Amino acid sequence: MPELLLTKAEPLIQPTGRCRPNRTQVFVLSAAKTSGKYYDRRTATRDTWVSEIIKDYSADISVTFVLAYHRNPESIESQEIQKQITAESHIYDDILQFAFVDHYYNLTLKTLSILHWVSKNCLSAKYVVKADDDLIVNTGRLTDKIRKNAFKSGITGEKRVMSIVRDTTSPFYIPYDVYPSDDHFPIAPGPFYVITMDSVDGLYRTAIDNQTVLKLEDVYVTGVIARKANVPVHDDPDIIIGYDYNYGSGGGV
Repeated sequence: MPELLLTKAEPLIQPTGRCRPNRTQVFVLSAAKTSGKYYDRRTATRDTWVSEIIKDYSADISVTFVLAYHRNPESIESQEIQKQITAESHIYDDILQFAFVDHYYNLTLKTLSILHWVSKNCLSAKYVVKADDDLIVNTGRLTDKIRKNAFKSGITGEKRVMSIVRDTTSPFYIPYDVYPSDDHFPIAPGPFYVITMDSVDGLYRTAIDNQTVLKLEDVYVTGVIARKANVPVHDDPDIIIGYDYNYGSGGGV
């Protein structure tokens, strides 16, 4: 299991005017795991459930796309993609890009960087929502719960109980130094979850103190770290309607 160096990653690109008081911050991550390249995916997301949110709730909800570098930042391909990301940011002002390479193993680092950015820039936010871009979100249920302040303190998602896997050959292996207990714990699976603002800073600081990091983002953040930080996980399976499987291969830049 590789260890990831936890850093307070400063953004290369960040949006402006996102952090008005009591706004809900929605962060959209690419399910392709190499999000810098996929302009078409972000455009499709902007045109579907994000547009529904923006149309009626722009005063209460901000939507931001979270990226990192595309592969080797020194390559010609990556430099060209970076130019296009910068141009896209100028048009939409909804890009938050961090200075590490986009990779499956860095999903945990990306989520922790979001928490750090929010705790530094958006202390007056109401909720932080983390969503993958291949989801079909029940925007009515999401916005209704936001308006009514109906999310309980902690993390809300499609709650599941995580088994503790000690088999070093398993992709779900959890080392003892990350989680020494054999007690099962709840998680909110990575595609979608909501964090109340009173839990954000505690999750981030606990992760920094923990040092050793799992590549399994949802298991680590909503399971291991949430348990250590005494942040509860709540169940709401009805916000996600389904998945857009046409996103499977990504496309374009």
